[in-house]
Amino acid sequence: MFFASQMIYSIFSNYTPPKWKCGNDPETDNCEILLNCTETITFPDSQFHSMRQEMLWLCGNGEQFARFFSSSIFFGVLIGTISFGTLSDLIGRKPVAVGAMSLGIFANLILGFMPPNPYILIAIRFIIGIGIGGTLVVVCAFSMEMLLPQQRMALRAFFNWGRLEDMRASEKHIAKIAGIEYVPVQHKKIERSKSFCELLHTRSLFKRLLVLWVMWFVASICGYATDLYSNTITGDLYVNQILFSILIAVSKMVLVTVDTYFPNFNRRVLHQSAQLMAIICFAILSVMKIIQYEGIGLLIISLIGTVFIEYTWDACYLCAVESMETSCRASATGSCSLIARVGGILSPYVGLLTTYWSPAVYVTVVVLGTFNLIISYFFLIETKGVILDNVHVDDDEVNYNEETPMVEAEK
Repeated sequence: MFFASQMIYSIFSNYTPPKWKCGNDPETDNCEILLNCTETITFPDSQFHSMRQEMLWLCGNGEQFARFFSSSIFFGVLIGTISFGTLSDLIGRKPVAVGAMSLGIFANLILGFMPPNPYILIAIRFIIGIGIGGTLVVVCAFSMEMLLPQQRMALRAFFNWGRLEDMRASEKHIAKIAGIEYVPVQHKKIERSKSFCELLHTRSLFKRLLVLWVMWFVASICGYATDLYSNTITGDLYVNQILFSILIAVSKMVLVTVDTYFPNFNRRVLHQSAQLMAIICFAILSVMKIIQYEGIGLLIISLIGTVFIEYTWDACYLCAVESMETSCRASATGSCSLIARVGGILSPYVGLLTTYWSPAVYVTVVVLGTFNLIISYFFLIETKGVILDNVHVDDDEVNYNEETPMVEAEK
């Protein structure tokens, strides 16, 4: 939750009030008046005192600082994902995960005591991003490797962490109730970790990776661009963001239920149906912007579209973990996250296009989403139910086993 809040911080730090006042002058949105004002600048209709207001990053060079401040954390995440991902394949998941989280938390504490210098703020946000990047990719891979195939979808909605000894005690108790002898399941050992270069030279894995890169890039640039633009939607800023959060949380529960009770709801269906619905929603939003509609319908369609973009994120994480073999899983997931951070870096500048055409953000989501849907339909492999130990370099298809026991009885 700590790192998730850091990723959405830009929604609030980037908030810009519609108008301002120079001294006792009338309200205006004229940048020339703001830049040349020698009196106190106030924001009469502001719903939130943002970082952008605090630093007066509203016009001119300040506006560029604001966009770079939003992008700096994504630069950090980009570096963190690939470096920590590769490192975790070499020395292990747990120490790297702890190190990445410690770095991010420490940098965030320092940020609270720093003077309001734009360069210092941007530098520390970059360091926080490095910690977030490492946490995202390493903890994700670490968690997925500890779960059964049918439990991976639930992880994306309800994160439940336990201790190894408690897990074994629970397994023994389950075996006792079932009337069978407890036999721990032995997982295959990794003989040698593969480097990222070896991954790129393995044709079957590289083909999968290219598809994943497209999926992650589109989900990232579309998701973050719409998030940053969401503070311009008509209505109360806080209420709107609360509605986004509640609906996404509820949608996760719905997704777990559907995945559990509908076996045919596989990874391809998840990604492609979610992407299609996102395209439809943002196409409608584009039309609303063109006709200058600003009613409640804009918020409702935005909420629905955001939920489906979030579903594409779920598909991205699941497909990345389930498509790659253990020896290079964190490196591969790290590279996907790196590509996603490139999209994140570009996302603040997508909003800049609205200066020239108001529906630009929504049209961008439609165009990129359509391209992503085509790639997914023709090239995304199905991985639901895959046993992670059975994903091999030379396999053209992954191996499935829907009935994976937690304990095995002796034959």
